[in-house]
Amino acid sequence: MLELSLAGNRPGLLRLWRAFLALAILQCLAALGITWSLRAVASNTRGLIEFIIAGAVLLLLSGFIVLLVQAWTSPALTDQRLASLLRFVRHPNRFAFLAVLTSALFFLGVFTATLVPETSEPFTRVILEKALPVALLAAGLSLQTLAGLLIIRHGGLRFDLSGKRVFGSILILTLAFFLYWSWLLATVIPSVSRVVGWNTMGVPILEQQVLIAWLLGMGMLLLIHLANIRPGVSGWVSRIKTARIDLGISLLIWLAAILAWQSIPVQPNWFLTERMYPNFESYPSSDASLYDRAAQSALVGSGYRFIEDFNIRRPLHALYLTLLHLLAGQNYERLVFYQIIVLAIFPVILFWLAKSLQDRVSGVIAAALVIFREANAIILSGAVTNANAKLLMVDLPTALLLALFFLLAILWLKNDPDNALWASVCGQALGLAILIRPETMILGAVPIFVLFTLVWRRKPGWKFLRQSALFAFGALLV
Repeated sequence: MLELSLAGNRPGLLRLWRAFLALAILQCLAALGITWSLRAVASNTRGLIEFIIAGAVLLLLSGFIVLLVQAWTSPALTDQRLASLLRFVRHPNRFAFLAVLTSALFFLGVFTATLVPETSEPFTRVILEKALPVALLAAGLSLQTLAGLLIIRHGGLRFDLSGKRVFGSILILTLAFFLYWSWLLATVIPSVSRVVGWNTMGVPILEQQVLIAWLLGMGMLLLIHLANIRPGVSGWVSRIKTARIDLGISLLIWLAAILAWQSIPVQPNWFLTERMYPNFESYPSSDASLYDRAAQSALVGSGYRFIEDFNIRRPLHALYLTLLHLLAGQNYERLVFYQIIVLAIFPVILFWLAKSLQDRVSGVIAAALVIFREANAIILSGAVTNANAKLLMVDLPTALLLALFFLLAILWLKNDPDNALWASVCGQALGLAILIRPETMILGAVPIFVLFTLVWRRKPGWKFLRQSALFAFGALLV
């Protein structure tokens, strides 16, 4: 059973109950105002829907008013109700279920409300407008219920962030990065693009996809919770090693990425031609054509060369495309299928990366968001110039290698900063990325800085210098 901070504080519980009911009454009144302010567009059906919604809200409002009056006039009855509520939420399973349910209803309500101003199709917009009062009321009641649960549990709106300093630091750095990137988008990039001729960049992740990713994370959280509290479930789950569970999740993410990306047809774009006469197949174009020519040069025995230059650019990518051609031949669709099998490892690595920083829930959400984003990139490639899993570009392979590099760096610095082998392996991972994108070498400063903060104060300086040298040697070795 949960320890509830307000369980023995009757005046505090009573004040919380009255405040909850008063806020609920105000929200019901606001929902009624929104309902009657929405004009029916010459349809009795729409008027009937408004009447039904208003009747349901009035019924709910009456119930809240009765409970609030009884909270002031019938102390004994109110104490009995509060005791029943405490007995109900004291059970960990019920408390967790209510927390997840109210969180989901809050996000669903807010999400529905945000769709109204963005929807222009008349029929859908009318439906969303009619649902708006219900969505806002559900979101408001869910939010105050969640806040009430936290106050009962902890005695206030306090969150336990102990042991999460690394994660909090990552959030702060991420926020600073996005603020800096927003400044670049607003100032530097527009002016440079006018000179250089860059295309408009950016592939969106839809709010529906963000919601689905969050729900998948909540589903993972629910499974973990059920495994911890149900003897029948935890009995067989405890016999499964944690590593096998993570491998199973990784396999599902990998298969989901392959199925999602492969199911979307190839779109002709700047980096891929239309189906051409005489065999009516697509071929790489622009930068993708230059990268593929390096692999074709190796396949015919002329060695790796970039156009006519023997100094090959992106040598690891050229080797990668050569191996793909050896497996798939010259058929482009078969070639990108093999590439998707390889690149689908990217969301798997992101799962392990987020898991090492936080937990499995964060890993599932991160992997789902990347799968959705890449699917959007494939769909929009005909309209938005981008690099995606069905083009022979260097961006996604570089992202995969950088994710692997940061995963190894986190495992190294988190588990054993003094380990010489880990330092060398981490440097080798960065070296692989450098062989595709040389400018990625600047990211090597990140683990070196973290290593300095971890090692310098508690160990002699030569330890820091040794680990840094091994890291650099690993990169140079590759």
